[in-house]
This record gives sequence, C-alpha cells and structure tokens, in this order.
Amino acid sequence: EDSSDWYNFGSSIHGRAGIHVLEYYSDDPAGNTELSQTVELKVDVTMPVTTLHLDPPHPDGNLSWYRHPVTATFEVAGEENDFTTWYALDDEYGEYTVYDHEGDGVVIPEGVHTLYYYSADIAGNEEGVAYHEFMLDTVPPVVNHTVESDEEPNGEGWYHTSVKVYLEADNTSATIMYAIDDEDDFEYYSSGVRIPDGVRTLYYYGVDEAGNAGEIKEVEVQVDTETPSSDITVDPRRPDASGWYQVSPRIELEADEEDATILYRLVRTDVGDRRGRSYEPEF
Repeated sequence: EDSSDWYNFGSSIHGRAGIHVLEYYSDDPAGNTELSQTVELKVDVTMPVTTLHLDPPHPDGNLSWYRHPVTATFEVAGEENDFTTWYALDDEYGEYTVYDHEGDGVVIPEGVHTLYYYSADIAGNEEGVAYHEFMLDTVPPVVNHTVESDEEPNGEGWYHTSVKVYLEADNTSATIMYAIDDEDDFEYYSSGVRIPDGVRTLYYYGVDEAGNAGEIKEVEVQVDTETPSSDITVDPRRPDASGWYQVSPRIELEADEEDATILYRLVRTDVGDRRGRSYEPEF
C-alpha cells in the first residue's frame, strides 16, 4: 500500500492500479547509503465496459420494430475516466467514428441496421466490439387503387360490366385492408375486389410489419350490370272482336328500374310513317 514509511525489499513488488511513484535506495552494513531514486508507475489492468442506452428503450412496434426515431448513447465504466468510444453502423470491419460523449447521441436511420461499438482507455485497454441490431420503420405504407372493367364507364360514370378494384401498397410487405360501404367492417385484401351493383364506396388502407397504419382512402364506383325490363298497360286492355280499337287506347309503359328512361316508337304500318319518341314514365 502507498505509505510514507520505508520497507525492506523482499522478492518483488506488485504495482497497484493507479498512478504511483516508487522511491527506492540501498545501503550496506558499512553505512554507505545511495541517493534515493524514483520511478512513476501508471497501472490500469481493468477493461472499460461500455453500456448502450436507447431512447425509446424498447421497440414500440410489432415484431421488434421501432416505429419512432431511435437515439443511441454510450456510458463507459472503468478504472480511469479517460476513455474513447468508437462506433460504426452496419460495417464491423469498416471505418469507426469517435463518439462525442458530450453530444446528443447517435440517431439510427430508417431500415434494418447494426450498430457496432467499443471503448478504450488511456492505458490502452480495449474492450471487444459489441453490437446491437435495430429495425426502424416510421413511415406508414401508401396504398393506391386501379379500377378495371371490360368497358369504360359511360358519361355519367356508370360501369355496365363487372368491375374489380385492385389495390397495391408501396411497401411490398404491407398488409392491405378494405371494406365496401362500411368503414367498420374491414377485411384482408388478397386479390381484386369485385364491386357489386349499385353506388359503392370502397375504403382501404395499409399496415406494415412495424404496425404503422396508413390513412384510410376511398373510391366511389357506380356499377349497373342488370338490363332494365319494361311492362306495357293498355286501356282498354283489348280491342273489339274485329281487332280494332274503336276508342283511342291509353298506353302506359313502366320500367323496373326507377331511374330508367323508356324509349318507344310508334310505327304506322298501313302508310309506312314512322315516328320515334322518348318516354318518361311517371312514378
């Protein structure tokens, strides 16, 4: 131990951790004493230990993904306080950057990355390289739609043949959800969505592996693949026995679709005169 007392030297002296000054001299039985000499001993046999701190401390998404930005900081413990910490991103055997212990930390970029790091003290004690793997995704997927049908819609935006809507996300690993007319009844998308007849609203969005959900988007599609049918009513219902109406008959036409337009033409076959008109039914 360090002391102001002098000790008789035996077989060896073991230097202890820290900075010490060893003072020594010798004398003989005749009383001859040499001048004392000194040597400075700097001893550090303790490896530094670097602790990684993360903010946030744990993944906040699904499947060990982070959904919010991650900052890494380092704390070093050892015999001395004079340390240098190095780190590298993704390349263990590449170029390392000196870490600034007074700075704001290392910001981890988007994607899947590995952070390598180690510290060394002023004595040259260097710990082994440690690493930590990150999966960071803060961007929700964007889903777009494509409407496909055998025919283009008419001027009013109606499709007269079957319609499918195809959905595609910009993140190939994302899960796509969709619902028709009811935003509370989403289901998983696998292939094209067949749109039933009527004025329909298709809602859709994407969710990535990390759990980021994109905005709900919508598209309105008007589909009518059914051909309207019309009925005729004549009053009086039948002509007389000769096959002629002796009074002008009242003719009513009615379609089974409320918004249908009935077209008719009245052809006079005995003189060849033909006239055509559009009939608007009364409802």
